Amino acid sequence: MSKRPSLKALERHPAPASPIAEPAPISTATKQQPSRVGKKVVTVYLPESVWREVKVLAAKTDDTIDGLMRRGLDLVFAEHKINRGAADRPVRLRGTEK
Repeated sequence: MSKRPSLKALERHPAPASPIAEPAPISTATKQQPSRVGKKVVTVYLPESVWREVKVLAAKTDDTIDGLMRRGLDLVFAEHKINRGAADRPVRLRGTEK
């Protein structure tokens, strides 16, 4: 069994340039999904137990986590009498039903 060359020996004799072509530059302008045009991202850091409960609730209600978060924002907006429709459907506070 032959001894492997040391790394210092490799430094003294650099490897010849490989014939592999340079990769194409990555485009920084990515096409945005149509559903995200004109929207901004909001990130929320939750404890893992809360995240799991949100995930379970989304599954139980046949909704998405995004949908639940939008409904929650609408409730906060309604509480502060701000007329915004984050959930794309009406949300009513308890005691305000007609």
